[in-house]
Amino acid sequence: MRIFISGQITGIPYRQVFKRFAKAKEKLLHSVTAKHIFMNVINPLDSTTERLSPQELMKKRIEDLMSCECLYSLNNCDNSQDAMLEREIAQQIGLEIWDEL
Repeated sequence: MRIFISGQITGIPYRQVFKRFAKAKEKLLHSVTAKHIFMNVINPLDSTTERLSPQELMKKRIEDLMSCECLYSLNNCDNSQDAMLEREIAQQIGLEIWDEL
């Protein structure tokens, strides 16, 4: 199962964002569910190696999301238009949505 992590990226110090997404990925990979099914967790910050414009970054994130079966929504998604758009896309194309506890 491919899982896309969604959360607020802009408006927060990058170091804090990077740590939050990395922690979410580790949490998913070490979850009870991960022991029973193969999980490929997509952290959108892992796949961004060059400086992209906000528009280019969003296109890349949507492309990554479209290849997944599930969206993992961090608690701060309500503070981000991009994360809310990712959630809307996930709902429209029938992905499972897991909310961070």
